[in-house]
Amino acid sequence: MARKRKLIHFGQEIKDVVITEDPAFDYVHLSGQLADQLIDGWPLLLDGQLNSQFRNDLFLITAPVTSEEYAELLPFLPANQTMRTADILPLPETTSLETLKNIQLVTLTDITVFRKLIVENFLPFQVGYKFGVDTLSFASAFKGDIEQNGHNFVRITDNVETFDAYTYIASWTGSFSLPRHSIWELTGEFKALNQSTNVMVRIQLYGVNDPEPYFQQDVENMNLLEPQFLSLDDNWAYVTFSLFVKGHAIDFKMGALHLRQSHEGRGVLMVGGHRLVDRENMGEELTYYFDPADLKPPLSVYFSGFRPAEGYEANFMMRRLGTPFLIFGDPRLEGGAFYTGNEYLQKQVVKVINETLKQLGFTKDQLILSGLSMGTYGALKYASHIVPHAVVLGKPLTNLGDIASSGRIERPEEFATAEDIMTKVSDGLTEPAIEQANASFWDDFKGANFSHTTFVLSYMENDDYDGRAFEDLRSYLTETYPGIRILHHGLVGRHNDDTPGVVDWFLRQFRNILSSDFNR
Repeated sequence: MARKRKLIHFGQEIKDVVITEDPAFDYVHLSGQLADQLIDGWPLLLDGQLNSQFRNDLFLITAPVTSEEYAELLPFLPANQTMRTADILPLPETTSLETLKNIQLVTLTDITVFRKLIVENFLPFQVGYKFGVDTLSFASAFKGDIEQNGHNFVRITDNVETFDAYTYIASWTGSFSLPRHSIWELTGEFKALNQSTNVMVRIQLYGVNDPEPYFQQDVENMNLLEPQFLSLDDNWAYVTFSLFVKGHAIDFKMGALHLRQSHEGRGVLMVGGHRLVDRENMGEELTYYFDPADLKPPLSVYFSGFRPAEGYEANFMMRRLGTPFLIFGDPRLEGGAFYTGNEYLQKQVVKVINETLKQLGFTKDQLILSGLSMGTYGALKYASHIVPHAVVLGKPLTNLGDIASSGRIERPEEFATAEDIMTKVSDGLTEPAIEQANASFWDDFKGANFSHTTFVLSYMENDDYDGRAFEDLRSYLTETYPGIRILHHGLVGRHNDDTPGVVDWFLRQFRNILSSDFNR
């Protein structure tokens, strides 16, 4: 039986806070000295740190805990999973630490409301779904033009008809069930290409076996780029999405809809998660999550790999490494667009990393960039802009043009996303465009000075995505920087043949760097 999460409370004991709903929590009330606490026979602190046994639990701090006692507790409390009430006032010297740990304010005025908040906001998992342009089904009455740009977007135009009121033109096919006692947020990718075009998405919730919706919300134009919240009560429901237009000379781009279980403003996909949004480019976005861990160098940055299910990859893996960490996610296209193709978002990623280093008081010499598969492209690309202490990679990919052009022969009917990405970084799918896509990486990479950066590469010897990525990297780095430290390990097989072996070596070398270079 899986271990239930705990709600560990320092303060006056609360009655009737037992949470039996799914996900359920065990309530644990503590008092006395922090170092003396035992829970189920386990010490709360181990070797001067929070015992990893309780790393995924929630913590609550309330009166009569004093500001001084809170200051003593704060260094040991987990980021993004600790709550306090407003009567606990942090000392001036602890406010920056409280901000880093993203301590959440809550109220206990109504215990029923508090229990509901815990169940709905502090989930032990992340849930996100995507409704792509492939699932759009257009009404036969709509006589306009529909041009599909791969899986990026559809461009919808109608230069004949004038729509005086919002008129239905399409639906995202099928319905999707949502569980009871849950809150969801919807965002969309959209851009009107003239001022006479208005677009609306209608959200409807249906009860099981109900022919009519019991809830309806209409979201217009640029509001689609901001989270729209849906709340479910004691019953499951089905959700549907429909597309409407109004105006004349209709001309707009419509991309994917993103539906994510919400934390009501406490974070995107997880408490502590964030969106980077390009509102001038259809609301395209990247996501990131930060955990300051023990506040000691280095800052480890991980770029999630290709992931059809929206969310942050490798959260538990990065947590086990013990360092402060950032995880980036790319929810575009089917499972990611390689963290490229959008200059605004690329600048925002660099800004987030630099600002996080500054918050922690670290330098770029105390920075490690890492990733697996698609994430290696992000790690290498941003290493060109923020030259780190080390780059740790598993299954490196560098040549987007080669990945797209080799698909028909090397991977028939597999990973067509590469062709979608080509339209973001080049002028199409021609031979010159292939070289342009490859150059979009190498031009950046060759512009940086990596003379003091360590590279760790675990690669597949028969990689069928980018068969020359490792050799291109190795030869360029060794020729340009004689004496550079490069650790590499090849495994027999194609790109996806031995992920466990790649990850094992990736982690062993990551830990070696932490031990040898940072005394961890």
